[in-house]
Order: sequence, then structure tokens, then C-alpha cells
Amino acid sequence: MPFVEDLAVFFDADNGFAVRAVWKRAGGDVVDRVLFDEETSEVFPGEATATLRQITYRSVGAFADLSEGETVEIDTVRYRVRPPRLKDDGALMTATLVRQS
Repeated sequence: MPFVEDLAVFFDADNGFAVRAVWKRAGGDVVDRVLFDEETSEVFPGEATATLRQITYRSVGAFADLSEGETVEIDTVRYRVRPPRLKDDGALMTATLVRQS
């Protein structure tokens, strides 16, 4: 019997790991839950840091057609989307985000 993973547990904003994200699409806003990672690391110790921001979302969910250059808003902060990529078996996608001024 094949193993079936229930991703809904991860994308539960109340009891899981997800946050609410708004895709600011030309045809109207699209709201979905995503996994948001914000990792800061020192590039040069004590001198410079770099922050990697990335979202993970369901490849068949509301953000399935999200593409490079579009805008996603998380906690009132807007980000520009870098090229989305399929993860592992294709059930999830990831996209790196660049904070907009």
C-alpha cells in the first residue's frame, strides 16, 4: 500500500507551521497559507549579514501559477518572487523572495 502524506497539517496556520500570504496578482489578490523561512547568516563575521527568505507552498494550491517577478505580501511586507522550483516529488514548490523597499 502506498504511503500518502497529509500536507494539510503543515499548512495549518492555527496549529501548524504556516502563515497567511497574499499574492498581489493583476487579476486580484489570492490568499493562501505558506511556509515562510527567514534565515539570517553572517557573510563576514561582525561586518555583514545576508538574509534568505523563502516560501514553500503546495504545487496544486492557490499559488500554483505564481511566477518570477510577481509580488507576495506576508505580515504587511511585500516581496518580489524569484523563479519558483518544484521540490522533491512535486507536491511542493519553493520560491526565494526579495524584500521590496
